[in-house]
Amino acid sequence: MQYDGVVNRLYVIGHENNNTGRIDMSFARNTGNVSIGSSTPDATHKVDVVGSLRASSIYPNNLNANTVILSDSN
Repeated sequence: MQYDGVVNRLYVIGHENNNTGRIDMSFARNTGNVSIGSSTPDATHKVDVVGSLRASSIYPNNLNANTVILSDSN
C-alpha cells in the first residue's frame, strides 16, 4: 500500500518481480471513490472499473431513461 498526500489517494500496488509495480486499486480519500485497475478514480462514480467486471448480482438504485442493464446467463 502507498499513500500519496499530494492527491490524497491510497493505492494498492502489485509487484511482479520488479520495483515499478502496478496500481491495482486506488481510493480517493476526499470523495471515497474507488478505482480498480487505475490510479485515478472517476469523479462522478463511486466505483470505477478499468477492465472487465464480474458480478453475480447488480442492484441499480435509480433506474431512468439513461440506465442500461446487461445480463448474461453465465
